[in-house]
Amino acid sequence: MKNAIIAFLAVLTLFSCKTAKLPIETESISLANLKGAWDWKKTTGGFAGVTITPETARYILHLEFKDDELLFFKNNEATRGYHFSLVKDKTIYSADSLYIIKPDNSENEIPLVVTKMVKDTIILADNVNDGFSSTYVKRKN
Repeated sequence: MKNAIIAFLAVLTLFSCKTAKLPIETESISLANLKGAWDWKKTTGGFAGVTITPETARYILHLEFKDDELLFFKNNEATRGYHFSLVKDKTIYSADSLYIIKPDNSENEIPLVVTKMVKDTIILADNVNDGFSSTYVKRKN
C-alpha cells in the first residue's frame, strides 16, 4: 500500500510540472533590431509563479545589446555580460523553431528564448522548465 501511494504521488508530481505556454508573437528578429538598451518592466514565472517588478523588487534592471555582446545592469551598474549568437532552434515553448540568445563559451548562462518581440517590447524566457520570462521595453534614443 505504501509503495502504491508513493508511486501515485510520483506520477502526480510529474504531471503537475508543466511547461509554461507563452504567446509566441515575433516580428523580424535580428542583431540590428536587438541592438540598444532595454529597460526591465517585469519578470514572471518560476516554480511558484511569482511576478516581480521594479516597484516590488526595489531595484531597476536593464540590458544592453552591443553587436554580439549582451550586458546586464542592476541600478545602472554592470553585473555581468557575455558574447552570444542569435540562433533559430527548437525550444521548450513551441514545436516551431524560435530565436535563441545563446551564450558563447559560457556554461553558467541559460539560453534566452525570444518569445515575443513587437515594436519596442521584447519578452525573453529561460529555456528551462519552471524558468522565468522577463519583459523589456527599448529605450528611445
